[in-house]
Amino acid sequence: MSASVKTTARRSTGISAGVHLAKRAVVGRPLAEGRVEATLLPKRLALPIFSSDALSSVAYATEAALTVLLAASVAGRSLLVPISIAIAALLVLVVASYRQTVRAYPGGGGSYVVASENLGRLPGLVAGASLLVDYVLTVAVSIAAGVLAITSAVPALSGARLELCLVFLVVLAVANVRGVREAGRLFALPTYGFVVAMFAMIAVGLTESALGSPPQATVSHPAAVGGAATVSALVVLRAFASGCSALTGVEAIANGTRAFRPPQARNAATTLAILGAIAAPLFLGVSVLASTSGARPSADVSVLAQVARAVFPEGSPEAAGFLIVQTLTFAILVLAANTAFQGFPRLTAILARDRFLPHAFANLGDRLVYSNGIALLALVVAFLLVAFNADPDALLHLYLLGVFTAFTLSQVGMLRHWRRSREAGWRRSMAINGLGAAGTGLVTAMVLATKFSDGAWMVLIAVPLLVTGFCLMRRHHERTRRRLCMHSPDPAEPVPVTVVLGIGRVDAAAERALAFADGLQGPEVRVVRAEALADYVDELSGNVDGVVNVVLPELFERRSLASALRRTPEFWLAAQLHERPGVVITHVPALAGVPATRAESEATTEALVMVSEVDDTVSGAVAYARGIAGDNARAIHVALDADAAERIRHDWQEWPMPLQLEIVEAPFRSLEQPVLETVRAVTADPDRVAAVVVPAIASGRWWQDLLYNDRTLYLAWLLRLEPRVVLSTVPLRRRL
Repeated sequence: MSASVKTTARRSTGISAGVHLAKRAVVGRPLAEGRVEATLLPKRLALPIFSSDALSSVAYATEAALTVLLAASVAGRSLLVPISIAIAALLVLVVASYRQTVRAYPGGGGSYVVASENLGRLPGLVAGASLLVDYVLTVAVSIAAGVLAITSAVPALSGARLELCLVFLVVLAVANVRGVREAGRLFALPTYGFVVAMFAMIAVGLTESALGSPPQATVSHPAAVGGAATVSALVVLRAFASGCSALTGVEAIANGTRAFRPPQARNAATTLAILGAIAAPLFLGVSVLASTSGARPSADVSVLAQVARAVFPEGSPEAAGFLIVQTLTFAILVLAANTAFQGFPRLTAILARDRFLPHAFANLGDRLVYSNGIALLALVVAFLLVAFNADPDALLHLYLLGVFTAFTLSQVGMLRHWRRSREAGWRRSMAINGLGAAGTGLVTAMVLATKFSDGAWMVLIAVPLLVTGFCLMRRHHERTRRRLCMHSPDPAEPVPVTVVLGIGRVDAAAERALAFADGLQGPEVRVVRAEALADYVDELSGNVDGVVNVVLPELFERRSLASALRRTPEFWLAAQLHERPGVVITHVPALAGVPATRAESEATTEALVMVSEVDDTVSGAVAYARGIAGDNARAIHVALDADAAERIRHDWQEWPMPLQLEIVEAPFRSLEQPVLETVRAVTADPDRVAAVVVPAIASGRWWQDLLYNDRTLYLAWLLRLEPRVVLSTVPLRRRL
């Protein structure tokens, strides 16, 4: 049969009105699919969104290297600047390497994509898992370090450090759920302010040093200094590896190329160059001032704060500069987590499209962002903050291994890409990516060797576990798809329906249920007491042809959200009967004191089959719908994704199914309003009742049922208090 298309408008009525008001207050007004261009970023907003992580590392990268050097020997201070120069050179090299990646992959050149396409599935999954771990730790470390900066300045807040971290985490999550442009506006001023303040501090400090009066840091409670006469090569390597935290976040621009305004690749490459031109001088400047001022790691004051106080001494006209630097350092450290809030949801969406994660992570939210990925990231980070008591030092040891593993796999993948494509300038590009791969690979080995016992071993466990989970999810998706697409030779032929009405008491819901059952075409109606219903269905299901349609009345005291969410005895009875073979459950809701009218008892039933995939679940639902409604049965697909809708249209015609498929457009990517408007178009006629028929899977495993029946559960909630509407769940019982 052919497919038709309908378009719905966005409107909110009924019990969901309160939910919508709360959601709009937090998230903002939804954006239509056609407005995706309006969410794309100019370079001035893309820089603070995607570069805050890389820029914020200036606040702790120098201290990380200096801590290792001074823990070994006081002579280590002289090596800080040479090591910082090497790290800055590697930073520039990595930026240049990712500029090549952006040009080669204008649609988004994250490590997962590059490694998968050029090195194979397993290296790609390792890169993807490493990046996910890195994104989670980026948020946890950035927020914890930012809050530590504030509590160091205001000791009275130290007792609420964890609570402050969780508050800032929620603020960041909400800002990103509202959309990348709004996040960019929120984060632009602190990011640019931090850059200006840092360059001003470095300029003043270097000028004073050139004039013969270098700033001198005052260190309270300094960390112990090692007594060795010289610094060993191993210590130098440890210091270099620790200081390479300055490189974290560089890959975010390549991952988020699609968020840029056209020409996307060129704008992303330009933004990467700007990032390198800012981050490298900032890092080197802080390292030089830390070395010349005598700043030392301390238990209560950061090295950056010591440098800022030395450059802007207390009591001087420039003293306000210290407060400005500290405030903006706090802001950039907290906002650095925004880089991960951009990269993590995009990566989970790609993994979901490749069937390595549940498909829900590929769905765009109201504001054209991957809100499910944002929610998952926030939950995992909240768990880590609580587990580590918001201690940035404990979290920092887990930080570098994942990101440099992803860096290395990406650069090796680019080598193979250039060798295969041999595009113009491929030799030069291979040289750049080859040097990048060598540099990041060396750092990966250093981090693994020097930080294994400090916590890097946890990442070595987490990444293989994630990769294993990805593979199991992919295998499960493929096996499920095969088992749900066996396609019988005579699809969706009408089946005989035996209706069993379970009644616990005589009320408005029982009257409505009886009216619905009487209005069905042909089936005999059997009335059974609710307490004996399960045993009766067990006995009946083996002695009748076709399916047993159990009709369950549900009475609600009022039309409210709390009433809709209440778990009635009928709900638990339906859950018990869900696993019975050959049983279809129909819920008939009613409000107390609103009995069925005579017109309703004589109404014609129109069946609406909700189609999300063309497989054997739909075949059974269509067969049931034709059995209860005959020619008054229709198939409806709500087009949350245009590509998926076109595929379903094609599959529907190829099978072919005996009903016409109506494709209802959903410009706001939500089932709610398209479904409500389709149903209300039926119930607007007093001579019709809408029987919404939802295909479901009964696999025998509760987690699989939740994974594949999420839309069924949502529709059951959405339609529970809709007048003149009943909901029938038609389960396909098949082991997955």
